[in-house]
Amino acid sequence: VHDSLQIDQTSRLGWETQMAPALKLATQVAEAKTFPWPNCSNVKFPLITIAALQFHARAYQALLPGPDVVKCKVYGTDPEGMEAQRASRIADHMSYQVLEEDEAWEEVHDRVLITVPIIGCAFKKIYFDSELGRNVSAFVPAKDLYIPYFAASLETASRITECIELSPNKMIQRVRSDLYLQDVADSLPTVEGSTNQLEQAQDQIQGQTKPAQDHDRPYELL
Repeated sequence: VHDSLQIDQTSRLGWETQMAPALKLATQVAEAKTFPWPNCSNVKFPLITIAALQFHARAYQALLPGPDVVKCKVYGTDPEGMEAQRASRIADHMSYQVLEEDEAWEEVHDRVLITVPIIGCAFKKIYFDSELGRNVSAFVPAKDLYIPYFAASLETASRITECIELSPNKMIQRVRSDLYLQDVADSLPTVEGSTNQLEQAQDQIQGQTKPAQDHDRPYELL
């Protein structure tokens, strides 16, 4: 898995190089200019920022027009309308699941719609969490998801690798609940300084720097 990830990381270095300045431009990061002279006037017109916000506002309203998020369709004959009633009940229940039970669903959807016009792609991961006993939604930025160069789509990709950061406390919890093995947890490396240009750009945008020493430094899972 690790060797395959390194291959996929190398194949998309050019994309990361292109996306890092685009992310800074969209978020209006102030940087000193050296041309035509050092520290010359630097004005960034927020054209990309405005376009991204407009896309987000229009797409959000179109994709989430109301509380009826899930809709079911009946195939085949239904002379008495029993299947239509069943479809309506299922749609109501699933809409309740994503809007009420899964508190992160709408927030994740919101983050996807603001990321897509800037980066070009973003992903949602919805899965059953055995610890919570229900479905949960997670936002997966493109910088944390790797697919092979030859993949035509996610459905036909030979491998999909997601980089997940997990706190030491969460690791201990999952080992004690027998979800992870103790010897595997002991051998996992912690997250070091990132060479991912998108992560570096994100840290610069937020004005943050990864600390050199921190006992809560997360583990990196693939």
